[in-house]
Amino acid sequence: GNISLKTGQLTRLKKQFSNTLFIEDNTHDILKSKSEGFMPDFSICSIRKWFALPDGGILTANHQTLKNMINFEVDQFFSSIREEALKLKSEYLVSGDRNIKDVFLKKFRKSNAYLDADTSIRTMSKSSADILKKLKIEDMFNIRIKNCVALNSLIMKSIIGRLETAPSLYFPVIIHKRDYVQKKL
Repeated sequence: GNISLKTGQLTRLKKQFSNTLFIEDNTHDILKSKSEGFMPDFSICSIRKWFALPDGGILTANHQTLKNMINFEVDQFFSSIREEALKLKSEYLVSGDRNIKDVFLKKFRKSNAYLDADTSIRTMSKSSADILKKLKIEDMFNIRIKNCVALNSLIMKSIIGRLETAPSLYFPVIIHKRDYVQKKL
């Protein structure tokens, strides 16, 4: 939602509702360092939004072991559609062929519709796990900071007001020459 609670408010709520599980979605700020204070019972993150992965997420528990609780299955249908879409997107970014863009966007929409309809909890596919093992997180972090600096200098004034020290998933802007700016990143 649009409501953000401060650490102290969350801590008070957790004490007041001690039998309630608190779940934090870290998708938008997974690379930001966490301040001390409130500790949710579970944290989740959709890492496929940060990395070019066909599928995958992170689920952590701060006081329990999840490993043996549930035997998750891989969803090959979802991950194969996303993998095809990611390959086509990469091809489009090199070629600029608008027909390829239409195809990969259609595949992304299909995979998102499938994900919306399927409420099962699944494990990450082997191909996504293999990609994730090879990623250099610090390099990606530095590229995101470099991109934020480039965007700030290209548009001179961001609508978020200041450049943060840690990258976030989004850098919201309204711009006329989007393709020109994208090529600079």
